[in-house]
Amino acid sequence: FFIKSWAPTNNSTTISFTTGYDIDVYSFIHNQNVLNESQDDAFSISNCVPSFDKEKAKTHMLLRGRAKYDENFSDESDREKVNYDYVNTYTKKRWYGISYMVDTDEQTYESNDTWSGNVHQNYAIAPYHNNINISELNKMYITIECEGLNLQVQRGEYVPVLLMFENEAEYMQNSSPDDRALGIDPEANRMYSGYYYVSDVVYKYRYDNDDSFSDYSTIFTLKKREWATPEKIAIENENNGE
Repeated sequence: FFIKSWAPTNNSTTISFTTGYDIDVYSFIHNQNVLNESQDDAFSISNCVPSFDKEKAKTHMLLRGRAKYDENFSDESDREKVNYDYVNTYTKKRWYGISYMVDTDEQTYESNDTWSGNVHQNYAIAPYHNNINISELNKMYITIECEGLNLQVQRGEYVPVLLMFENEAEYMQNSSPDDRALGIDPEANRMYSGYYYVSDVVYKYRYDNDDSFSDYSTIFTLKKREWATPEKIAIENENNGE
């Protein structure tokens, strides 16, 4: 069941323009306590940011567009000033409507007489948060075709993938001089090897068998949130500056 062919797909720009880097969900909270106490904070704005592993923020690519300028990490320059508010350019705004939410003070459900709302606190934001998380997975993915009918790997599983350079020329073109000098991953494609979520599986029958050991092939669509960089990133040690 070795990999016969593979290819990456990148839809990051299109998805960022349509879905946004994050989503502000506007809604009006309506329950009995709001009516009785005439609360002024009934109008709610909730921000949906895609989930990611914070421990990988400095070592992996998150596909979130340009990095915002941070004076703690960069020197002031015209090039960095350009990125001040870029990430806010594609913050989408959605009006959810009226949310008959349970009041925040209600910890337990006793009876219908004491229940001021009929949905939980995250009811309005949940579908938008789910949508933007799925969009992050659809930004970039790889499709691989394996020889044979592979029924062991199923949709929804978490699988390891090891992609190797086919020859020395390909390795030289796709690896950094530093990695080559240190002997890091001498044959593996660093960026595209790793663990993936199996998003889709297709079984294909070939009528024109080109001397393969099977008339079938299995095509996997594999996705993940954080992507390894083509070159290994060295993180400075805050204690000794190394």
